[in-house]
Amino acid sequence: MANHCLYIIGNGFDCFHGLPTLYADFGNYIKSHDQEFYEYLTNWYPTFIDNQNKCVFPLWTDYENGLKEIDQGLLWQYINDHLTQYGDDNWGDEDNHRVQYIIQSLVDDITTKLKNYLVTWICSIDVLTASKRLQLDPDAIYFTFNYTKTLESYYKIPSEQVIHIHGTTDNSASIITGHNLKLLPPVNDFDDIRLYECEKIIHSDYFHKTFKPVESIIQSHKKFFCSLNKISEITIIGHSINEIDLPYYKVIQSKVSDDTTWKISFINSEDKKVCYMTKKQLLIDLGVNGNNIKPFLMDDISK
Repeated sequence: MANHCLYIIGNGFDCFHGLPTLYADFGNYIKSHDQEFYEYLTNWYPTFIDNQNKCVFPLWTDYENGLKEIDQGLLWQYINDHLTQYGDDNWGDEDNHRVQYIIQSLVDDITTKLKNYLVTWICSIDVLTASKRLQLDPDAIYFTFNYTKTLESYYKIPSEQVIHIHGTTDNSASIITGHNLKLLPPVNDFDDIRLYECEKIIHSDYFHKTFKPVESIIQSHKKFFCSLNKISEITIIGHSINEIDLPYYKVIQSKVSDDTTWKISFINSEDKKVCYMTKKQLLIDLGVNGNNIKPFLMDDISK
């Protein structure tokens, strides 16, 4: 390891540089490239009203958590609307499997097409158009949740010092995204086997395919995490320390010294005022010494 500093990088890092990497930008990308699919998505994911009385579409605000907000009630209404009852005058042998095929096609369309658009969108972003620059340690180790190669291409950080934990744009097949909702296996308590098979499709082909396998990702990077025992300073830039990614922080905390300093960035004073105590408490709950947690503004390290 080059030195004793570790940076943890989130999407706020790219946003600070003026790159269009918000999930709202992703929504606009789909809308401009495939209006029909955009409207299709708005049908299957609910719209919420936030505390400022604004409409919020979860996929374009918190994409990964938004994935688990698919409207299951609407899915089941869709299933029942396409379910031919046994003994119906129009019954045919194909009705034994027709509704399963319909829901399978719907789920496949959402999961595959949405992931493909995500990959195409993020790979289209030119990091060299970044408009700002931070003072970063060129010898540090970088643990990034971002797919973009801003660190390597814009800051010229050697690739061997950067861990893209969820994949990177130069290998689109490596890109990982997803929610953290673990569902119990479906139970066959339906009178109609077709409904049980539809539930299996929703469970296995939607929620399973859109699940982020954090624990297995950690295991696949075990060597990296075990190398952190000499880290004395951790700087978090642009990451929300969200629930889905907390296991990564937990394993990092377990590998570094109790004396390690944890520095958390904020975009401005208002951001710090609103979010600092919440982020600090999340780290404390993981076992970080609260006295070692320090806030800073990103402008303080900008050039």
